[in-house]
Amino acid sequence: MLKLGLTAPSARTRLPTVDEQTQMLLHYGVSAENIYNSKAELLTRVATETDPVEVVVTSLSRWGVQVADRIEGLALLQERSGSLTVLGPTEFTLIGWLWLGVFDSEEDVWLEGIAGKKRGAATAARSREIPIGPTPKLSQADVDWIWTRREEDNWGPDRIVSGLKRDRNIAVSKRTVMRVLGLIKGAAPYVPRDNHKYLKRDAERRG
Repeated sequence: MLKLGLTAPSARTRLPTVDEQTQMLLHYGVSAENIYNSKAELLTRVATETDPVEVVVTSLSRWGVQVADRIEGLALLQERSGSLTVLGPTEFTLIGWLWLGVFDSEEDVWLEGIAGKKRGAATAARSREIPIGPTPKLSQADVDWIWTRREEDNWGPDRIVSGLKRDRNIAVSKRTVMRVLGLIKGAAPYVPRDNHKYLKRDAERRG
């Protein structure tokens, strides 16, 4: 049976690396030319093979994060009388869809629980009027400098971005400058670092 391998970076632990996964697949017997880092390309290859294939991955997460993603690929494998082998502390081949569905459902519930906690934390922060998002880079002095360049020197957003980097050693996007100037319709006013509630709260806590 033809062996096809699939590698993918891990979003959670970063381990094993793609190179480490490749070595595991080679050790299992997958030829280097049959190892893919794109599931779409691998499934295209599966669809073109006339003989059954064995797809080999180092973990189920490489095959797909969500149940629907995994089932879609398995449907094609079943069509082609293929199989999916997962390498781990012990090697096992997934044949039954029922077992896989239960395993995936439990994992999805766990992932959804983590996502729910993050949403809850964000909602709680908003209720305390704590801004959500990256810490602002511009201080009130930077904002005043931007308005001076705009009103007195008639600088546009692009020139202001360059000037901030050259004269004040601050790198921000054109969108940030436009937000400071109120040029983005519907955007909330820019809150400088000095007045950012999250930073002020931390400063008070540190004393």
